[in-house]
Amino acid sequence: MASRLSNINKKDILKMFFEKEVQDDALDDYSGYFEFFQEQIAHAKINKKTDMCQQIQDIVKVMQQYPDTTLPQLVARLNPPPSTPSTHDAVDFRVIVDCALRVWVGVNSRRPAFDDTLIKDGWGSFRWDDESSLCDFVWRVFYPGKKFGERPDPEREETSSETSTVQSKLTHPLTAVNLERYPKIGILWTPYLHGHLRFSSSYKELQVVEQKQWLQDAKSFLEKRGKQCRLGPGAGQWSQDGSMYKGEGGRELPPYPVPPEVLEEALLSLDYLFPNNNQTETFLKRHAKKLSIPEGERPRLKRFVYYHDRLIEVAQEFLNPPRNWSTIWSDNRNPIQFLIFWFGLLVVLLTLVLGIVASVLAGLQYGVARYPTSDAGPQ
Repeated sequence: MASRLSNINKKDILKMFFEKEVQDDALDDYSGYFEFFQEQIAHAKINKKTDMCQQIQDIVKVMQQYPDTTLPQLVARLNPPPSTPSTHDAVDFRVIVDCALRVWVGVNSRRPAFDDTLIKDGWGSFRWDDESSLCDFVWRVFYPGKKFGERPDPEREETSSETSTVQSKLTHPLTAVNLERYPKIGILWTPYLHGHLRFSSSYKELQVVEQKQWLQDAKSFLEKRGKQCRLGPGAGQWSQDGSMYKGEGGRELPPYPVPPEVLEEALLSLDYLFPNNNQTETFLKRHAKKLSIPEGERPRLKRFVYYHDRLIEVAQEFLNPPRNWSTIWSDNRNPIQFLIFWFGLLVVLLTLVLGIVASVLAGLQYGVARYPTSDAGPQ
């Protein structure tokens, strides 16, 4: 069994991944993140002598330095390079690369037939092939079929109209608390950014990314290191402030491959689903989760672009009529509709009872008429 990460290990990881200096008392905010990190080390089917924690940091360091690296180039660039690997060792190394991607960028990268026990309903997984660069592989997870920096054309007029329509129908706030209370949709906490705000196949659970502090650190790291700036004339060079790398073909690549709008909107969506109130605090305590409660005004649906369609789907499920008796009993979001339903149900029940009573009385009357009794005594 893998040894537990020490506080020193945790601080080294945060400094390596996001250039974040953290004191011991602040590590509690990362409890969920490091539980996930520890889980990845424990479930990796590799040589037990391998120092997984250090190997992951070494791999991430190379990924940061060369965001256009391919998987074979990543192996060659590691220092010291691994000796000529056997088939087993090569598989081991790629499993460690997958673990590094999962904990660094929140993408469920995995080799086929490995770590299947960690896959849950709806999480999905992706495979980094030998031909794709790191930045292109991660970008395609969020924008399928696109190369790094390419985005689909926005459909602003249609989405704006749809958003306004849905927003006007929300008589109750669309929050995690209300999702659980009214349509009985539970929260499935996921460590993977690409699964955020997706439903399970049964539509009874909504995936929500739980690592808010990790998202904030990744966003800050990208803002600090990913600003556009002038680069040197040749490929494979960093700008003077270390914020942008010029890869092959002159592409400008930041040292963190997740689209910045994904990080920003994931944080906004957490603020949207978990507003600052006592109900949210009670909900998070019951789920044993630590999310910093947002201050200020709650975001509105119109602020979302990348997660717009997923949030609209969540809102539509929230607005749908109850599907079973347990939700019908508690769903009083529309008082008039709620009273009309129960009044109608009461009328049906009374009609049924009165019908049964009338049938019983009619039967008794028929029996009396067919077999009359005489009150006269014997003659």
